[in-house]
Amino acid sequence: RENAEAKAMRDAAFPPLTLYGCRHSMATLLLRSGVHPKIVADRLGHAKTSTTLDIYSHVTPDIQAQAVTALESSLSRKPRRVG
Repeated sequence: RENAEAKAMRDAAFPPLTLYGCRHSMATLLLRSGVHPKIVADRLGHAKTSTTLDIYSHVTPDIQAQAVTALESSLSRKPRRVG
């Protein structure tokens, strides 16, 4: 017997939810939200952050642009006066 939620998902043509799908979604959402890759790697159980970055590099295609924006922002700030 199918419950209402399962029937609604089937009728809407959602793919079946798997543990791997949940894991991949978590990593993707965390990286897109700006969580440091080391933290994501730890949550996934990857021994090396490079493994996480190799697998999920497609998630952050704008990372270079973000780096340039952050650098420009840092360089354009006026120095603070001391004293």
